Amino acid sequence: MISQKNTVEEINIVPIYKHTTFSFDALLATMNKIKLPTSIGFELFAVNDILYLEAQSNYTTVYFVDGKSLLITKTLKSMEAQLPARLFVRIHKSYLVNGMYIKSFSTSKEHTLKLERNIVLPIARARIHLFT
Repeated sequence: MISQKNTVEEINIVPIYKHTTFSFDALLATMNKIKLPTSIGFELFAVNDILYLEAQSNYTTVYFVDGKSLLITKTLKSMEAQLPARLFVRIHKSYLVNGMYIKSFSTSKEHTLKLERNIVLPIARARIHLFT
């Protein structure tokens, strides 16, 4: 016969999962999307739909493959930090381009990059080595 006295047996419960903090930005990265601020909040866009970005002082204009554009209240530097470095290249202090849409590189008098939709952008002298 087993006697039950007033003893308490300690039971260690090991959690079956480790608590992690949800990160909306991390989720977007896995979906290859980015959130861009709008006047009423933010809107989600596919990273692959961005053709290039242009600095406008403390603002940035985002140009999309479909011809649309969006002026946002973020600097080009902060957008460069948000976008995947393996895909976007800074070609000038004012331009960040999606490498998927580069069509050609010109070594004429002024070094330029031609993108889809026949958009021509200047390349800074310090960035020419990226294309040679």
